[in-house]
Amino acid sequence: MDGATVAYWADLIRNANDAAQLKRLHSKILSGAHSSVYLSNLLIQMYGKAGDLAQARAVFDREAGKNVFSWNMMLGAYASNGELEEASAIFTAMPQRDRVSWNAMIAAYARDGHLAKSREIFEKMPHKDLVSWNSMVAAYAKDGLAEEAREIFERIPHRDAVSWNSMLAAYARSGDLIKARELFSQMPTKNIVAWNSLLGAYMEAGDVAEAERLFHSMESRDEITVTTMIRGFARHGLAHKSIQAFESIQSPSTAIWSAAIQALI
Repeated sequence: MDGATVAYWADLIRNANDAAQLKRLHSKILSGAHSSVYLSNLLIQMYGKAGDLAQARAVFDREAGKNVFSWNMMLGAYASNGELEEASAIFTAMPQRDRVSWNAMIAAYARDGHLAKSREIFEKMPHKDLVSWNSMVAAYAKDGLAEEAREIFERIPHRDAVSWNSMLAAYARSGDLIKARELFSQMPTKNIVAWNSLLGAYMEAGDVAEAERLFHSMESRDEITVTTMIRGFARHGLAHKSIQAFESIQSPSTAIWSAAIQALI
């Protein structure tokens, strides 16, 4: 099959609205002898996104020329639909794994709260990349496990903004404002995510004065910044300050309007 034909069918598959439409396209591909490993992999991926794991598995099992992408697509389909037992079985059976395979399993276990299994896969990974390092820090941060997150963070060979922001989020969620502020001051670059994370931590801890000081020192603000302030002020009985924060925005978004209305209820 020539490249133009593959591209034609691939475009139709990507734009399918649901599993039923995918099945119709799949049937036409088979009847016209247009099948290829690339299209099979794409069908597995899209069936997975549509939640039709039976069809995804049928395509996978029927494909004689499976490659590492085929296995990763099937693994991803199971993982994204919360079928960890099946995802693990695919991972175990893979003739070869790449970083995508390892990272998919790390993320799948972490997403479902199985941090011990996620860590086990992570430690077995032969060649860790920044995605795997950051995934583990973020997983621990999500549960407020700052010490575990910091242990991974310190081992990262080369950190990026995601590494720093995830570690900051870990301290923020665990309520350790001293270490959060200390880490914030050490960050080589501070993006809006970092500022918002620290801002939210101060509001959550009830240190409204420090949150307000931080807010006024920010060079740029976004929707999350303003809604954090509006809701934070309201939660601490400072409705008038919620209004002031709302009025500091020239064109409030729907989310900001909603936060302001809730603050006045």
